[in-house]
Amino acid sequence: MSTVLDSEPAAVSWIPLLVCADHAASFARHLGRDISQCEYLQDVKSLARLLPDRPYLINLCDCSYHFLVAFGAALVSEQTNLLPASRAEQVVSEVAASWEGSHIVADAFVAAAIHQAIRSESFVVPMVDAALVAVIGFTSGSTGQPRAHRKTWGGFAASNANNVVALRAVIGAAAHFGVLATVPPQHMYGIELSILMPLLAGATLYTRRELFPADIAASLAELPMPRVLVTTPVHMRALVAAQHPMPAIAVVVSATAPLTSSLAGEVEHALQTQVLEVFGSTETCVIASRRAALEQDWLLMPGVSLTPQPDGTLVHAPWFEQPTLLQDLVECLPEQRFRLCGRHSDQIEIAGKRASLADLTRRLQAIDGVLDAAVVQEEGETGIRRLAALVVAPRLGAAQIVAELRRSVDPAFVPRRIVKLDALPRNAVGKLPRQAVLDCLRRK
Repeated sequence: MSTVLDSEPAAVSWIPLLVCADHAASFARHLGRDISQCEYLQDVKSLARLLPDRPYLINLCDCSYHFLVAFGAALVSEQTNLLPASRAEQVVSEVAASWEGSHIVADAFVAAAIHQAIRSESFVVPMVDAALVAVIGFTSGSTGQPRAHRKTWGGFAASNANNVVALRAVIGAAAHFGVLATVPPQHMYGIELSILMPLLAGATLYTRRELFPADIAASLAELPMPRVLVTTPVHMRALVAAQHPMPAIAVVVSATAPLTSSLAGEVEHALQTQVLEVFGSTETCVIASRRAALEQDWLLMPGVSLTPQPDGTLVHAPWFEQPTLLQDLVECLPEQRFRLCGRHSDQIEIAGKRASLADLTRRLQAIDGVLDAAVVQEEGETGIRRLAALVVAPRLGAAQIVAELRRSVDPAFVPRRIVKLDALPRNAVGKLPRQAVLDCLRRK
């Protein structure tokens, strides 16, 4: 098999669409068979020929392989992938209306293009302008109105290099590894820890998004070792509770929702693995990590630095166009470490005392018998904002929950109302959209 580049030797401003360290290795595990790098690039070329000449592609593919093909076709066509916070019709329509010249690509269209792809033994590795805006992602709406955030291909490559270093510290220097993600590719965490891995790290991606423990186990078994499971605390709780036998997993990566040290420890024990929690945002991508079962503090990725502000934290990195302000409050520590102190919007004051909703939530989730929980503020008819708790705890009554919480929380911050639910209204990546929380409080 021959490999060529479709341009002169790359200048610093050009980055390959994918690495070519091992042509024989599997790029993706799709529909029960292995997809090679060569086949993937031919699928990208086939789809690129069918794309209209427009600046923005709204990538709604549910299948991760179809997403990857559309993602690559957009880049080689110098188009930007638009990733709405959800695939709800109204949300997609709002994005399409706001970004003139956008068009929608979904699974059926990509599958048809793949069917028309011309197969050959040689393949061309496209070069992508590092300055090209590869993705415009949108905040999930958990903290208010979604906002657009641009990610260049060069920025993705730099951030991905750090993620690979963090993974390699756990899985070792094996030339190849497998990745299965329970999070959708439209989310920035899903892109970073699953979509970019076959492109820029030479991994094999399992292309169906599994949700149930038995399916996760069967799908992981199809991947090469060492294996990486990219998931959320919600799925981690389900894995521990199911007690289903799992193939060897080198590392479980977690993000999108708070992870307690106790749950991380349970997962490490049950699956004989290590849990790597990553910290980031749609605005910054991943900027830090920690082994949550053992560490309270976070380790910044190489090249990243923080500057605390009264209303949050400025994040600096060479691949950012400018420093990015996060609402998270931090305490900077020696040796590139920091401690999270909650979000600026989470800070509350009652009777002259201060606390954070994030810390109260963490303490509530740590109660034995609580499967999931969140402490929130609700506004009463008089305009007074009182604390309430959404709790999933089938074996505990509200009084028991309050009694346990009083053991670790100042009485001023014990929620006035305990709302018991069968499940919290988390979205596909485990976050709690603000409107969904308010709807739950109103119904109860």
